[in-house]
Amino acid sequence: MRAFLNLQEKLHDTFCRGRKYASIGTHDLDKLAPPIFYRAVEPKDIHFVPLFQTEMMDGHQMMKVLEETSHLKEYLHLIRDSPVYPVVIDSKEVVGSVPPIINSEHSKLTEKTKNILIEITALSHAKAMTCLNTLIWGFSEYCGNAFEVEAVNIVEGDKTTVTPQV
Repeated sequence: MRAFLNLQEKLHDTFCRGRKYASIGTHDLDKLAPPIFYRAVEPKDIHFVPLFQTEMMDGHQMMKVLEETSHLKEYLHLIRDSPVYPVVIDSKEVVGSVPPIINSEHSKLTEKTKNILIEITALSHAKAMTCLNTLIWGFSEYCGNAFEVEAVNIVEGDKTTVTPQV
């Protein structure tokens, strides 16, 4: 698990240029209720417990806490002044992440995680697919059935994309 998360952070730092061009969220899929949505939400309307925190907070509180206590403060400028923040949320309105900043405590990976959802927010499709494929093929050998990865449908209006493409 540690090697998987280390690769995620290396991609953030290098290929994603400090999360400027792409950010990667990894989640325990069994703790989320598909379908999963990507939405733009006003900071005051975001309610979740950020990763490694213990209290529910909104987007404004998240910014304040992370500014004071986290190595993630270097990324806050990416969305801080926006009237809406990107949010990955499940069908029960449970927040999985506020990309490119932080995931939720609710869906964090643990040693007991069996099914991982990888979500990538990027400025280009090519960056997103490169990050996804790097993570998948770097670690799919450790799946219950080695190199077996379940595809997902990304629905955007009338267009559906299946990913990963193998």
